[in-house]
Amino acid sequence: MITKAEIEEIASQISLNLDQPQSVRKQIQQLNITQQRLMVIKKELRQQMNQLNSQDNQQLTSDVFNIGIAFLPRGTKKWSAIARAGTRQLMTAQNRAERQPYQELIALIDDLLLQIANLKIEAQQYLLNQS
Repeated sequence: MITKAEIEEIASQISLNLDQPQSVRKQIQQLNITQQRLMVIKKELRQQMNQLNSQDNQQLTSDVFNIGIAFLPRGTKKWSAIARAGTRQLMTAQNRAERQPYQELIALIDDLLLQIANLKIEAQQYLLNQS
């Protein structure tokens, strides 16, 4: 899994010095590369979240079914429904907790992508003013 430290290391490379047009062009290229790296990392995180979702959905379906079956011989449909609802709520809470770190990293990446976009706009304006 990608860690916050790796993303922060990439974030430390994000900078812009408006000194010479040639240098600014190179910095724009570096920003583009950094932006692409962040987008790839974001896709990887989303894939990992999707894998978690599919595993959780399979587990939820089997758990709800098993609990519902377990209560059928001893109780009524009402108790089975209550047990399934409780299991579903518990599983949903666990799923949210598992996805929280991924969502935090994705939010951090989104902030960095926005920062890069703003720097690129600033650099483009500088280049326009220099010509």
